Amino acid sequence: MLCCIIRLKLACFSVLQLLVTKDGIRMQSQLSHYLMLAKRWAWMIVLGIVICGGGTYIVSKLMPPVYQASAIIVLNLGSINSTAFDNTNASLAALPTYAQLATNPTVLESVVAQHKGLTLNELTAMVSVKPQTNTQIIELDVQNSDPQQAMQLANEVSLSFEHYANTQFPASVQILPAQLPLTPVSPKPLLDAGIGALAGLALAIALIVIFEWIDDHAGNAEEVQDILGVDALTIIPRLSGKAAHSKC
Repeated sequence: MLCCIIRLKLACFSVLQLLVTKDGIRMQSQLSHYLMLAKRWAWMIVLGIVICGGGTYIVSKLMPPVYQASAIIVLNLGSINSTAFDNTNASLAALPTYAQLATNPTVLESVVAQHKGLTLNELTAMVSVKPQTNTQIIELDVQNSDPQQAMQLANEVSLSFEHYANTQFPASVQILPAQLPLTPVSPKPLLDAGIGALAGLALAIALIVIFEWIDDHAGNAEEVQDILGVDALTIIPRLSGKAAHSKC
């Protein structure tokens, strides 16, 4: 009885060892397959990163710089009979409306009239407003290739809006003038090159997946076993030309 138990344990151990060995061989073969793919397609990955990243950097460097000048508009809506708390709440509630009015054609036309050759559509495209959440502040931004022009337009638009708001609505608008921008907001060659390199890497990986998917050649022992439906007894490694010559 004891001998039977020992034999059964030995048989179970042998089967378990065989399964572990097969799993180890399979994992090792898969790892070798992935390493082979990495070596085979390394040139495409490098090429995609270099072309997309380098091309994006060159294009970004050739683009003209754009500067942004920002003026601050402080809105105070209310009356002297109201409390400061009520005035603040009224200003916060009206802030989105006043932000929309800052780019109203009535506000911008007076600025366009001061600049020969500047159209209303061009100025509208340059100007953007950003109401600051939970504050009484509206940020008015103007982007232009000339930093001096950007600062001048930002100040003129904000002053035009101040005059418009104070005369047309029961509000008190104060302006903090824009300063001369020293560094451009765009383009950013290094950032653009990094994004381009990532796009090139993604494109290269996508092409590799497509090429491997349409390739119907058996690339490793597991694929051969799946096709033939039998287990491989052994795997003969492929020798390089120098190794084969030395063996001879």
